[in-house]
Amino acid sequence: RVTEGGFSTIFTALWVKGRITGYSGIGFDRAGSEKIILKVLKDSKNINSAFIKELNNIALTQPNSNRYIIQSYGVSQDPKTKNYIFVMPYIEHGSLHEYLLKHFDDVKWIDWGKSKGSKVNFLKSLVMGIKWIHQKKIIHRDIHSGNILVHQKNHQENISRWNKLVHQENYSLITDLGLSRPADKDPVI
Repeated sequence: RVTEGGFSTIFTALWVKGRITGYSGIGFDRAGSEKIILKVLKDSKNINSAFIKELNNIALTQPNSNRYIIQSYGVSQDPKTKNYIFVMPYIEHGSLHEYLLKHFDDVKWIDWGKSKGSKVNFLKSLVMGIKWIHQKKIIHRDIHSGNILVHQKNHQENISRWNKLVHQENYSLITDLGLSRPADKDPVI
């Protein structure tokens, strides 16, 4: 168990075969062993409008997903409790809140390749993610540092035949679209 909120409990798991990446004619091609997050929605066995709304928002954001929105691998159901489970990639550095608690002094305004990320990069990726959500006509309604994850991507550049330059890029991923709603709907009072 990683954390628990009012509507869900988050667990980590090892997906032994991994997600499906294609079909080869004999069977499914899989990505291989991967650490994942299982977001178990509390008391979700009886589907309600909130669950349908979250599924709809995830479906709207997935087909041509933006790199600044958490990807969803799919939905499952606990065979015992019948609660629904969202399957998502594990993001090693956790939330922006947790990350800043550990690395605040190391996060600089601009990253010259030696810090734990830059404030400008985190803000830029957050703005790009929100812009993309808004282009899909969705309003998040619950943006805070606990719903923003820190993702690290390693880039490798060949300088010469023998030398490679590797640098890291830390950026924000927006998660938890559960309170989101279409922008053209009246707000709930």
